[in-house]
Amino acid sequence: MSNACRACGVGVCLAVVVIVGLSTEATFAAESPARFDALLISTPTAMRINGTLGDAVWERATAVTDFVQREPNEGAPPSQRTEFRVAYDASTVYVRVRAFDTEPDRIVGYLTRRDIDSPSDWIRVMIDSYHDRRTAYEFAVNPAGVKQDRYWYNDTNNDDSWDAVWDVSVSRNAEGWTAEFRIPFSQLRFAPGDSKTLGFAVARRIGRLNETATWPLLSRGANGYVSSFGELGAVSVASAPKRLELVPYTVGDLTTQRTGGNPLLKSSAPSAAVGLDFKYALTPGLTLTSTINPDFGQVEADPAVVNLSAFET
Repeated sequence: MSNACRACGVGVCLAVVVIVGLSTEATFAAESPARFDALLISTPTAMRINGTLGDAVWERATAVTDFVQREPNEGAPPSQRTEFRVAYDASTVYVRVRAFDTEPDRIVGYLTRRDIDSPSDWIRVMIDSYHDRRTAYEFAVNPAGVKQDRYWYNDTNNDDSWDAVWDVSVSRNAEGWTAEFRIPFSQLRFAPGDSKTLGFAVARRIGRLNETATWPLLSRGANGYVSSFGELGAVSVASAPKRLELVPYTVGDLTTQRTGGNPLLKSSAPSAAVGLDFKYALTPGLTLTSTINPDFGQVEADPAVVNLSAFET
């Protein structure tokens, strides 16, 4: 082979390498998650969570407004404007979401029990506190103040039985409705380290339009869900807070039965019991769960079933 041919071949190879390198770099840049920084509240006074716009702290926090439709028209601009701001102090993260609506009289909010889904408007705040892109905690509320919370794991699976201790307040006005969340750090799990970047996402559901808008875009065609979250930076937590939950309970019982063959005479046997369930986070990844004097009458029945088929029951 002539020197000219060899030089030509080397030039082609170098060109291919450069093009591939540029393409890979562009791909990584396109896939880098959306990011913003939270506002650190240095004052010791706790913020007022009342759903109104009177707290001056919110005006100093960065407003994020670039929501994108997830459904029905994925990638399209939302029909209604939404913005959120995030602030935090030594023990709590605060999130305010304003759901603007050009038809505030048509905002839908069903009053149900906690964790019950309904065709309402919803605001959902999701935090991947480990930033492992596989697990997350979701906190949601509708205009009637009904709360939902769930735990996400394995990127796409969720557990609705998870219940955390957190506060939220909602309000409505001529511009739409607002939700303010107070989420204690004790309800989250953190990896070791002072300065943290958290996975973060916000979703808004408009019930009457069957429309969902999210920040960032949580694509229905993506292979994962939590892995599509954006990033919340500049969060400094001195240490992973210890989490202690105490759930006391009391049970009363009254048993009556006829005596002496006379249906008008009855004997009664009242009884009562008290107990305690508690959870304590020993480490960020290890939780001790125990109970004192459990009430087995509240335990769901789990009868044994003989299954000889090829499918698990």
